[in-house]
Amino acid sequence: MVLLFNSLAVILIPVLMSGSSCQTAQQNSSAVQVNTTTTVNQTVDNSFDDPFVRLMNASSIEEALALNILYKDNHIATAADLGASQDAGSGKLLVSGGYGFAVPDGCHPRDQTVRVDDVKGLSATSRVYPQCIKVPRCGGCCGIPNVDCVPQYKEREVYNLVEIAMSGGGMTVVGTYPVEVERHVSCQCVCGLSDEKCGPHKEFNSAACSCTCPNTVVCYPPKMYSPETCGCVCELVEECCPSGGDCGFVFNYDSCECDVARVHSSSDGGNTSQSNVDQYLQNQQAIMAGRGSSDTGSTSWMLEECVIKRGVVSTEWAGEDTNSSWQKKGLTPLSSGRWAVP
Repeated sequence: MVLLFNSLAVILIPVLMSGSSCQTAQQNSSAVQVNTTTTVNQTVDNSFDDPFVRLMNASSIEEALALNILYKDNHIATAADLGASQDAGSGKLLVSGGYGFAVPDGCHPRDQTVRVDDVKGLSATSRVYPQCIKVPRCGGCCGIPNVDCVPQYKEREVYNLVEIAMSGGGMTVVGTYPVEVERHVSCQCVCGLSDEKCGPHKEFNSAACSCTCPNTVVCYPPKMYSPETCGCVCELVEECCPSGGDCGFVFNYDSCECDVARVHSSSDGGNTSQSNVDQYLQNQQAIMAGRGSSDTGSTSWMLEECVIKRGVVSTEWAGEDTNSSWQKKGLTPLSSGRWAVP
């Protein structure tokens, strides 16, 4: 039967001890020999070719210097440029004082813990040994953002588990179970971005493994440039309704300020009350009066601004304007003396 260990395909082949009536010794022997080390997947080599990635994959400072990609004062860097000398005993480079260099951890296979104890078909009193095994898997860093360490070549290898029956405080060996687990033979650094991941606003730069904005946009207050959207956004987005509910005001992302929510009649599916708009106009009139404004037409101006650009208000704020004058402005009459923007 086939078991799944951590999203890995694991083939379980029971091999029972002598005296078992389920399988013969010949069947057990042939089963263990199947696929002991079989290449099951070879990833296409699409490694990210970059000098810094090659440097990150160097296993030591000696190997890093041997790449001949590090420079000092217009010449290829040497151990002397680092103030280091070779230790006669170990053969490794040491800096003054006898201290060694940090050991890098580039993109290479290394032993990682894989659980293999989820064995189906065992009795409630049975356990397997071991429950965790070490399997070579890719790990380490590539040194560049968005570049990931992934397997280049994979193989499946057989690992034998032992079934143990727990009974009366003792442990009895029942049989062996060969399981097939994927291991990584070699690794490579691959760019994890694509046109799809960069989204509709940015362009995918495969050479730098980055998402870049196609054009430079100049923004003016109260807006600022956003590298995420490649455009201009409001510097500050306000919460127009302190309670977080529907108070008749919404944030206007064009003007970057709170604005009257567009009002619709109930027949249009509107959910903002007319009183919200009227209250807004009253507040604005009070503000202008407090500033000492002597503009007698301010109320009508605010009304026209609110109606034409934002929605519906009561005609009581129209001052001396008549219904016919509002119709001339292109507004549509609604019930109860209200007017709607066409």
